[in-house]
Amino acid sequence: MLSLANARSTMTLAMTHRDRAAALATFDPKPDLERIAGEGEALAKELTEQQRALLQNKGALDVARAEAAKLEGSAKSARAEEGDARQKAIDLTGEPRLEAIKQANAAQRRADGFDVKRSEMELAIGTLERARQEIEARIAGIGERARLLNESKTRVEATAKLLREQTQEARRASDEAAKRFSELVAESRSVLTGELLPAHDAAVAKFGAAAGSASQARSGGGDSGQAALVAGEAQHASAGLQRGLGQVLGHYATLAGAAVKAKLGDAAALESLAKEAGSSSQERLKAAGEAFDQASSSLSGGGGRGGAAELLTKLSEELGKAAKQLRGEPATPPAAPDTPASPAGEPAHPEAPDAPAAPAAPAGTGEPAMDAPANPGAGGEPVPPKA
Repeated sequence: MLSLANARSTMTLAMTHRDRAAALATFDPKPDLERIAGEGEALAKELTEQQRALLQNKGALDVARAEAAKLEGSAKSARAEEGDARQKAIDLTGEPRLEAIKQANAAQRRADGFDVKRSEMELAIGTLERARQEIEARIAGIGERARLLNESKTRVEATAKLLREQTQEARRASDEAAKRFSELVAESRSVLTGELLPAHDAAVAKFGAAAGSASQARSGGGDSGQAALVAGEAQHASAGLQRGLGQVLGHYATLAGAAVKAKLGDAAALESLAKEAGSSSQERLKAAGEAFDQASSSLSGGGGRGGAAELLTKLSEELGKAAKQLRGEPATPPAAPDTPASPAGEPAHPEAPDAPAAPAAPAGTGEPAMDAPANPGAGGEPVPPKA
């Protein structure tokens, strides 16, 4: 037989995968990629500017170095002229000697001037060299930043690809679980209508027939106590079956309603199923309450004497409470506000027997199995003793 717990867990799995897919799909790489592209454009512009500055620096360095070489040549030429004039003055006397010395001094001054200008030019060349190194360092830094930016772009694109793949996988898993859930619902409905409901109805009919036969025997002059026990036991068993099936149908309706809310499967079919199962559940639970009432009535009129009569009365009361519980009525009426005080040492009201515990779902699943309850009498009310 199929289990509602299996269908519910499958529905939960489908919803979990669907929610995961929705969460994964929220990642949008566009803002990061746009930011990276903007930073890349800014780096490209900065690189162009630095490359232009490097070209300008190279041109200035070429000019400065050529000028320094020219000044060095001029200084050497002036030094050579000075040397020639001073050598010439050694062999001369008088006015020619003085004229040669004047020429030598003039050449020396020119050479000194050329050396000063060349020194200044060397200083300018040093400044341009340092500027070149700074520009080259900035260009290298731009290249490193561009490399890191490309790595960031690669990571974002890889993350986006991975999340797209995971989103598709989660959606596929959700679709598969939703399909399996629809299959389970269809299989469960088939079991309900084709096996479970007919079997329960047949069992209920047999218990009803047994109770009717016992009542006829009682009215025909048979053993009234024995007939009451048989009728009460049959009606009690019928009530247990009806209540168990009503609970199963109620869980089934709840599951179908949850599937409609979660938008899983055919909404129209699930809505129809939830309404049908819910209505049938109410009918079964109502019939269970009526059967409990009938069992209570049969046992209360069972006759008997002494302890047997007391036991039948107690059983009748307990079954009546079970019927009220199904109808949502209080097990015991509230105490009257103006009850007179009892004599000392006696309770004001006799204690009512404890109400039967609410029926619990089979352990281990959280949901009732899709089969008929194994013990019609389970659920809190006592099972009438067999005759």
